[in-house]
Amino acid sequence: MARKSTIPPPVAYWANAYQIGLVIAEAQAVVAMRMMGMAGVWSVTPAEDARMMSEKVQALTRAASDSTVWPWPADHSTRSQPPPSNPFARKPVQTPAVWASAA
Repeated sequence: MARKSTIPPPVAYWANAYQIGLVIAEAQAVVAMRMMGMAGVWSVTPAEDARMMSEKVQALTRAASDSTVWPWPADHSTRSQPPPSNPFARKPVQTPAVWASAA
């Protein structure tokens, strides 16, 4: 009985690289067309500049918030290491034992 290989064939790597190349080419085409629109070479609507800038702000905000999300679930059941401590968090105040016995 032949064992099934877990290594993908080389064509799978080429297909992945081809898809990445297409995404890069499409993104560059969008940037080029928008820059031509800002320069007046390409015909765009008058609100295109404002829309482009507002999309940049939204994309930057989304990228910043997505990059700071903790990747594990909140219950910490699958976490292999504890979450990083926050150096800016307030540290709990140690109450003297005298106060604890007075209650």
